[in-house]
Parts: sequence; C-alpha cells; structure tokens
Amino acid sequence: MRSLRLALFSLTSLTTSLLHGQNRNALIEKAPAWVTDVTFNADALPSVGQEAGFYALLIDEQENIPREENYVHIAYKLLTAEGVQAMSDLTFDFDPAYQQLKVHSVRIHRGKMVIDKMPFSIQTIQREQSMDRYLYDGSLTAIINLTDVRVGDIIEYSFTRKGVNPVYEGHVGRKIYFSYGFAYDQLYERIIVPQSLSLDLEYRNADVKPDIKTTNAGREYIWSRSRANAFLPDENLPDWYDGNQYVMASDYDSWAKVATWATRHFQVPDSERRVLKKHIAEIFETGDKRKFTLDAIRFVQDEVRYLGFEAGLNSHKPHSPVKVFDQRFGDCKDKSLLLCSI
Repeated sequence: MRSLRLALFSLTSLTTSLLHGQNRNALIEKAPAWVTDVTFNADALPSVGQEAGFYALLIDEQENIPREENYVHIAYKLLTAEGVQAMSDLTFDFDPAYQQLKVHSVRIHRGKMVIDKMPFSIQTIQREQSMDRYLYDGSLTAIINLTDVRVGDIIEYSFTRKGVNPVYEGHVGRKIYFSYGFAYDQLYERIIVPQSLSLDLEYRNADVKPDIKTTNAGREYIWSRSRANAFLPDENLPDWYDGNQYVMASDYDSWAKVATWATRHFQVPDSERRVLKKHIAEIFETGDKRKFTLDAIRFVQDEVRYLGFEAGLNSHKPHSPVKVFDQRFGDCKDKSLLLCSI
C-alpha cells in the first residue's frame, strides 16, 4: 500500500513540476543591496561546558517586509568529525507557490584561505516530510553537498527567500528566537517595515530590547546578542511549555484583530451554500434535527477521508466545502468548515 501511495505521489510531484517549473529551481544571485553586512569572529570558541560538534559563529537574519525578502546568513565552525558528518550538507526550504529561492554565497574558511563552494547548479527535491500523516504542502528543498570538508573548517553561506504567503494579506507575525539548542557567538536579527507601521512586541523568558530607527527604507527593528549558551530544556517540562527565549512581533495589537482576519478566510459564498444545500437534500433527512446533526457528523467523520494539500493560501485557508464534499477528502480545517456549513 505504501509503495502504491509513493508511486501516485511521484506522479503528482511530476505534475507539480510542470505547473511550477519557473519557480522550482534555486537561483544564484548577489545579496540584495538593502542587506546590512554582518561579519563574524573566526577565532571564537564555545565556553567551557558548551562544546559540541560545531559552534555557531553567526546567526544573521534580515527581513524586508515591503520587498517581501527574507535574507539569512549563517557561519559555523566544525569542531569534531561528528560535526563534519552532520553539518556538511546545506538545505534550504521554500514554497514554490509563492516563493523564490536565491543563493548568494557558499564558502569554506580554512585558516587564511577562503574556498568558494558555490555550485554551478543546485539540486532541488520535493520531500513532503508530512506525507505519512496524509499532508502535502508542496514545499521544495534545495540541497548543496559540500566536498572536502575538514575538522576546523568554517562553513559560511547566505540566501534569500523572496515572496510571502498571500494568505497573510501583508500583515506581519514573526517569532524571533534568542536561544537555540546549541551555543552561538553572535546573533543579529533585523526587520524592516513601512514607516507607517509599528510592531507590537511581546517577550517570553527574555528582555532583549531592539534598536529602533527610521531610514529611507522604512522603520527598522534590530536585535543583537552575543555569547549565548545552548538552551537544553528539562525533560520533565510539559510539552506545551516553551522555555526558549524569544520575542513575538506583529502589526496586530489584539487577538480580536487576528480573528477578524481569519474569519474572512472561512466565509462561504451564498452560491456555494445553495449548491451544498442540494447535496444535503439528496443524502440527509432534515426533518429530525437531532438525527440530521448526528448524520452530518458521521458523514464528515467517516465518509470524508483525512488528506490535505496545503500549499500557498491553503496553508491557512480551507478549500471550498462544495469541493471537499465532491472530492470526499480534506484536512482539519476543510472538514471543520464542511461540517459547520452542513
């Protein structure tokens, strides 16, 4: 059965490749001009007790909201053979439904040498890591397999994802971490928003205040931190508790406004309600309200199988209830909206 599912999925992936061929391949380009150049300390080493297979020298992430560009710049030093094994392959995920991946640089620093490792082409695959849970999001993974990597090398790379899921309608909602499961030497986080926009900030387990300034590009929020130890949570903590240090940044200042945004995506047009009403009349007896309710629940639960295609808008927006009714499958939000509509 699994081999049959994989064969059918391969056919679906091929179709997706033909439909989205113009966005599937990663591009090789220079970094955007708006990016601030951030350097790292090649001589930095982890504190005593923080040794691991690698040491993160720089975590640099910059996002330009008006340009819909998210720039990432990473550098880490390989300290052991295990680190070489685990950290010599680079992967970059992106959603071709609305994003384009642009790789800017891949380098190995070895002593005083800087070795350019940018490939002539970048392999792109569709992994669908949630397919065992019957969920497909259409995201792609670009892979760069580095050659001749040695203990003591510093791997540095940078890339940009261009494009934002249109389901957000231009709104901002970000979670910026100041702690990770590994130690790091330097962290730099920068968000540029339009000058007319202010971000509402809420901290958890941290108080790393940003430097806020206004430039021609817009209003900038910059967080920086140095020499952080690895965050290793207590195994006895409940799953729902997140002890990481982070800040939540949003242009919304209340959950009511978030609900207003979300509600629009769950509206069903009257034309579709009329079509659905005809379908209901064919299979349900509507005279007894209690029986009708139980029949509707059992129908959506038992007759509409769980299967989700969640690319682009449908990461958050449910498919049409009529479509879900006709195709007899959907994910959580699809089935929920169908039941409510019935």
